[in-house]
Amino acid sequence: MVQLRPGKYNANDQPVDYNPTIWSVFKEVAEQVGGAAYVINIPMNTNASQTTDMRNILGSTLDSMLLANEPDLYHDHGKRPNLKNYTVDNYFGEYSDALKTIGAGDSAGQRDIGGPSICCNWDLRTLLQQGYLTKFSTALKYIALQHYPQNNCFGSFKYQMPYYLQHNEVVTLAQWQKPGIDYLLEQPAENRPQLMNSEFNSASCGGVPFSPSFAVGSLWSIDYALQMAAVGYSQAYIHTREAGISYNLLAPPPGPAGSAGAWTTNAPYYALLVMAEGLLTDAGGIVQDLNLGDSMSNPKATSSAYAVYNARNKTVSRLIIFNYGNDSTEFALPGSVFSSAGNAAVKFLHAPTPQETTQISWGGETWGPGVSDGKTTLKPDWATPNVKLTGCTSGGCSFTAPGPSLSMVFFDNAQSADIATNSSTGNTPKGAGGATMSLNASLSMVLGGLVALVSMLALGS
Repeated sequence: MVQLRPGKYNANDQPVDYNPTIWSVFKEVAEQVGGAAYVINIPMNTNASQTTDMRNILGSTLDSMLLANEPDLYHDHGKRPNLKNYTVDNYFGEYSDALKTIGAGDSAGQRDIGGPSICCNWDLRTLLQQGYLTKFSTALKYIALQHYPQNNCFGSFKYQMPYYLQHNEVVTLAQWQKPGIDYLLEQPAENRPQLMNSEFNSASCGGVPFSPSFAVGSLWSIDYALQMAAVGYSQAYIHTREAGISYNLLAPPPGPAGSAGAWTTNAPYYALLVMAEGLLTDAGGIVQDLNLGDSMSNPKATSSAYAVYNARNKTVSRLIIFNYGNDSTEFALPGSVFSSAGNAAVKFLHAPTPQETTQISWGGETWGPGVSDGKTTLKPDWATPNVKLTGCTSGGCSFTAPGPSLSMVFFDNAQSADIATNSSTGNTPKGAGGATMSLNASLSMVLGGLVALVSMLALGS
């Protein structure tokens, strides 16, 4: 299915030829999983036959192709040795030629390309204004970026674990390329490409030693993904690599590839579970940072929160609340956020310490130590069970979240009822937690200006 071209090449830049059989396998997997689609990165020198095979065989399971990767690093990496510098004009010329070769944006209406996939040196707004949007408008489905909070490609890094537990740092990180993002979102919605982060994780080149921790792999990954949704990204892809990389979702058993034994579920895997449930709204989600306790700017804030709204009726579907501290915290929810039934349910993502790597639970279940068949261990003794909130329309309700943890409050009736079947009653009296955070002011402020958010792209919508 995959053939390496003969010759001496850098291990990170090995030319590959793909036999059509590989796309048949991809298609079969997508159909068995149900609803899956692929975003496939292709190089500038991809030939027309390979992209034709992909399109013809994958059909609707081919979401898009990302053409080229990190062109802003071509010069630094010596990819164009015949040029003193690799400019935007050079890039536009190559890009145009590649699109013609693979038949993108032509009369057949193939609008299935993403780019420019810059990571580091180029300014997105300048690139868009210099003609990237207009020159390639008939081909572009996505404007793709990729970005990490820090670089560990040379064996040293700047930020330690406390950085990943500060919500204001996530806010700053998502502002990378903000002028370009704002420029993109100002374009007419019916014609503009969607915004995608095609590659992120805790640190480039394989992460840092604490990437497998609950604090970084789980909480930070979710926080950053939600923050990207709040600023206008429609998709984001967490990066994973070969065995032995610190930020991987899963770890195979030791030994050669295919060895028997138990796989290990790592902390980043839980981030995918939480994001999938958090954004599965009835009518497409709108995500907003609630700036709980000035958490967007205050480096000492130990809590933050997001609201996920149903785009159709502007009601709150979810609250996603972070407790970064080690102590439990009581969160007070105003009665105005509840439906007429006054009920909701809370699921917790929790670990005993920020440093924990496997003893992690989501909704009272874990894929942690000893799980090797993909099935959860239900209600281990150390897990935090779901909580049912009832009768909350008059004075509101509160609940206590352990530390460190993420709490997801479900307000949609069907979903909250389903969760509540595996819950304890938790209309917590005031003062039960170690500290109390009220979401009343934050929610009132955001609900008042929600109409302005309706056109916003939301992750997973």
